[in-house]
Amino acid sequence: MLIKKLVMWLLGCKYIMLNESIPLKNGRAYRIQALRSFGDVKRGDKGGFVQSYRNLFQRDRSWVAQDAIVTAGAYITGNSVVSEFAVVTDTAIVFNNSVVKGATLVRSSSTVSASTIDGSPTLTGAAIRGSKLDSFRDYYFECVVDRIISD
Repeated sequence: MLIKKLVMWLLGCKYIMLNESIPLKNGRAYRIQALRSFGDVKRGDKGGFVQSYRNLFQRDRSWVAQDAIVTAGAYITGNSVVSEFAVVTDTAIVFNNSVVKGATLVRSSSTVSASTIDGSPTLTGAAIRGSKLDSFRDYYFECVVDRIISD
């Protein structure tokens, strides 16, 4: 593991997948650990779970924190954070300084851009842009939420 950490650090990677894992229907997700400090993340901090290195971009300040899970073809980039117990899966994309937290489920082909999603909504094929969603409402296919503040 030490050699793997060193190689990843030399390649400029910001995190490594640890042996600690959780079972999924389609494999396993592995806890991540920061190899360098960036944003609010300090070198050595443990994060949430990813299924592969393709789930979290290595070259910006994006992070999967606490017990959040990112699986399948989902992708986190653009200085975004997924935290608490949130799950991002399928082909969902979280980008552009977004925050997804709480017990939120982002799935299917949903996109979250420049938004904060909290509580426990389920996003299925939704496009959320420039919004703050703080409710238990669910958003489904072809739903576009643009600059909405919800209480």
